Amino acid sequence: MAVRVKEGISFDAPGGAQVNLRRGQLFPDDHPFVKGREHLFEPADDAAARSADSPAAAVETATAAPGERRSVARKGSSRFAEEV
Repeated sequence: MAVRVKEGISFDAPGGAQVNLRRGQLFPDDHPFVKGREHLFEPADDAAARSADSPAAAVETATAAPGERRSVARKGSSRFAEEV
């Protein structure tokens, strides 16, 4: 089973090398980086289910579907012209 890093972490590996793990990195649950640090990881399935349910997962289309109209305001145009 795969696990996902909850938050970015840094620690010293055996031998003195500095290890930096980024949030979201995946590892097998029997990986040496996971052993003894299980509280810093979560099951990858839980993370995937949570992100699929989030509003950010919805994708907005950039173009109109056939028969659909889109109205877009022009940037830089102003409804109120300043008179001098």
